[in-house]
Amino acid sequence: MRHTLGDVEKMVGVHISVIQKWESEIPVVRPKRDKAGRMVYSDRDIRILRLLKLWLYDYHLSLKDVRLRLSLEFAVEKQGARAQIALIRQDLIEIYEMVKNMGSNTSSRS
Repeated sequence: MRHTLGDVEKMVGVHISVIQKWESEIPVVRPKRDKAGRMVYSDRDIRILRLLKLWLYDYHLSLKDVRLRLSLEFAVEKQGARAQIALIRQDLIEIYEMVKNMGSNTSSRS
């Protein structure tokens, strides 16, 4: 499916200028132009933009770290299910560590 920039702004939840900045900094999002000359985004582009938002806004990763994660993500896609499971496992371990650290920080404040 193809999405316009306005649709993408609503779906991802960031301003158009942010999306365009990400496109220039991390060139894995490759919108195309339709016959009317408008930029259109694929479902794959939307998925990548949502990952960018998660990693940059929620995990506070640097652009350098985001580029690395994306390269790993695409390498995993090419390698198949076993590699995808390994990446998911690593993500779950990182989330577990973050939650564990949050719990120890909360109890030390009391």
